[in-house]
Amino acid sequence: MPGTAYQVEFFVSLADVSKFAVNELGALFSMAPPVRNDDLHIPRLPQVVHGGASWLDDKTGWTRIAGCFVADSAYTTLTIGNFLGTATDHLNVGTQYPLTNYCYYYAEDVSVMALPTPSLGPDITACGPVVISVIDPEPGTAYTWNTGSTGSSITVDTSGIFIVTTSGPNCPMSDTVEVTIGQPFAFTLPIDTLVDLCTNPLVVLDIGPIPYGASAYWSTGSAGPRCEVSASGTYSVTVDGPEICPSTAEVRVIDTCVGPVFIPNAVSPNGDGINDRWKPGGGRNGSHRTSCASSIAGDMSCSLP
Repeated sequence: MPGTAYQVEFFVSLADVSKFAVNELGALFSMAPPVRNDDLHIPRLPQVVHGGASWLDDKTGWTRIAGCFVADSAYTTLTIGNFLGTATDHLNVGTQYPLTNYCYYYAEDVSVMALPTPSLGPDITACGPVVISVIDPEPGTAYTWNTGSTGSSITVDTSGIFIVTTSGPNCPMSDTVEVTIGQPFAFTLPIDTLVDLCTNPLVVLDIGPIPYGASAYWSTGSAGPRCEVSASGTYSVTVDGPEICPSTAEVRVIDTCVGPVFIPNAVSPNGDGINDRWKPGGGRNGSHRTSCASSIAGDMSCSLP
């Protein structure tokens, strides 16, 4: 099946009649039996090959040849043999049979077994540490990561390419995932903003340009990079978007308005406890105390602000 990993194994033994031994035998998977109308080799590249690791010269026992591959087609045919032809190295091992100038191998215990391949799923984009896990891990299978960690899952907090491999002497299988840890949009607001709301009843809070496609949301309920406020308090804004991580900042608006100073024009210093003293009065937002003052002629009068 295409996309499936397979472990291939077979055993070979050099026939007694053989005068030569080779160091290359392989297993070729194909969609149809490979055919030639002569005695030359089949110039194909086998998926599993012994490949010169040692001479296959054992006439009394069996040599194991094994390997793994991932199928790219729905193969129907398996051919075992030598695919290098005259380019194959050979070793004269001698024989008791005269007039033989060839090598001949027996093959047995051929097996093709599908292997579980670890899957990490699609690439990951996140705004903080993420857990990478093997999907449906095989019980009893040991997993090793390119970070040095072991187990079926790891936690990462940096961008990069992460690889998990199943431990095995013959067919270690692996999968790769790319992790991108996004960065927040960097912006700042002043810690405190002092403003005289009596003189300037509206304060414009502005974070400046934001990335294309991003949005800014204020604690007042308004949206956009600018926000108008008319009262003291603490205001926050959050910027978010499809390719940036959310970031938040806040600013405190402090009203410095203290109201105008009012100077009374009359006073009644008669000891009755009402407007006995003359002094300036003040308040916020036009709220003033009632004051009185005396005229030069000595008459008493009070005025309300």
